[in-house]
Amino acid sequence: MRSYILSTYLTLLFITAFLSAQPPYSAWVLNTLGENVSMINLENQSVISNAFGAGLYANQMKVRGERAYIVNSGLNAIQVVDLNTRTTLQTINLGPGTNPWGMDFIDDQTAAVSLLFTNQVVFVDLPTGNTIHTVAVGNAPEDVKFHGGKVYVAISGYNGTGFDPGVVSVIDPVSYTVAHVGVGVNPQGLDADLQGNIVVACSGDYASIEGRIDLIDPAAQTV
Repeated sequence: MRSYILSTYLTLLFITAFLSAQPPYSAWVLNTLGENVSMINLENQSVISNAFGAGLYANQMKVRGERAYIVNSGLNAIQVVDLNTRTTLQTINLGPGTNPWGMDFIDDQTAAVSLLFTNQVVFVDLPTGNTIHTVAVGNAPEDVKFHGGKVYVAISGYNGTGFDPGVVSVIDPVSYTVAHVGVGVNPQGLDADLQGNIVVACSGDYASIEGRIDLIDPAAQTV
């Protein structure tokens, strides 16, 4: 399976290629306000507007194999969907008041999920939905990226009245030790480039501080 991810305001688009009952190439669009997911057949451009339902404030969707994992922030849960049958297989509850924001896979069994309201990252056993470990990070953690054996977490730093200095937390998923790398104000998005650097999208404070893109060298753990 090949997966490509694009993002747009209030939607997420996933282009997938399956050796399955799905069309050979499909795009999945997460509609946050509509609380559903659309499917686009990329071979004939047909659209199923409401392929299956999502939850309240669905913030992010990740695809692994033939399953989709939807981070439903308003339900404090991850919804696991079979993309062949377009049915929900499992709901992983993360606890009241946690507001999960983003996630990434450590392997086929484990995911790291940021909890915006409790300033934590939780490691979840996907088959059982059980919590493996919880790690404290900074204020308002958002996007999560697993790369090179480390979990990178964008710490937006929102404190209720403004933003703390921007930080990306780096978690060792074996020892659960945490290091921190200073970045621009309000880091929200993470990815890895072709050179292996961690790309950090910093949104600024929406007023006097402009947004910027930072690159973290994973070896040196510096920008």
